[in-house]
Amino acid sequence: MARFTEPVCFATAGLPRATLIPLSNRMVRTAQAAGIRLGGEKCRANVLVMFVDDGKAEVERLAKHSPWIFSGIDRSKIAGLLDEPGPIHVWSTTEIRSRDGDRMYNGPEYNGLPQLNIQLSSFIVLPIREDILFSVLLIDRKAAIGRNVNQIADYAAMRTLTMIRAKGAAGVNSILALFDPEPATPPLEMTDFDHGYLKTLYTGQGNQRSTVKVRQIGRAILQAQAPAP
Repeated sequence: MARFTEPVCFATAGLPRATLIPLSNRMVRTAQAAGIRLGGEKCRANVLVMFVDDGKAEVERLAKHSPWIFSGIDRSKIAGLLDEPGPIHVWSTTEIRSRDGDRMYNGPEYNGLPQLNIQLSSFIVLPIREDILFSVLLIDRKAAIGRNVNQIADYAAMRTLTMIRAKGAAGVNSILALFDPEPATPPLEMTDFDHGYLKTLYTGQGNQRSTVKVRQIGRAILQAQAPAP
């Protein structure tokens, strides 16, 4: 399951500074609580949260004028972003690396096809991992009305630090329901489901099989939700 390996650096834009600062600070605290490494004060942003007038129009503008922001993403996925309804548009660029972090290279001995050095193979864990390199979240400003800073910051953390889809958490108590069109009352902050998912995703090695990681996440969520003795 994809996750950040390099230190995370947040950047926010599109709202008054008085709102963006506490929003960014909360995302930083959430990442710290999950054991995610963070960049320093002058780090280069690899998580971008932008508040825009029209997310679909902004995706079209970025695709035309800043195509680098979609580096490594298939055109079909970009088209899917444009077709996605609602006030939220999110995407992440990822890269397959060896379990030790080695990157692919174009080897002349295989006619320039990408190659990856694998030092060890195992039936228990995978010889590769998938790293998130860059995440972007666009939120329509109108949709942010009526939501508080903590709610938006927690939602943004879940959508950018993981590749979980909001629809994937349908039917559970999760901050991922914050922008659902249904007239239900969303949580005021991250729930046990969210904390369990995020922290467990970043626990252990990045080359664990997805089936193993999903079971670990499930156990962590159930433990967090269990009533105190």
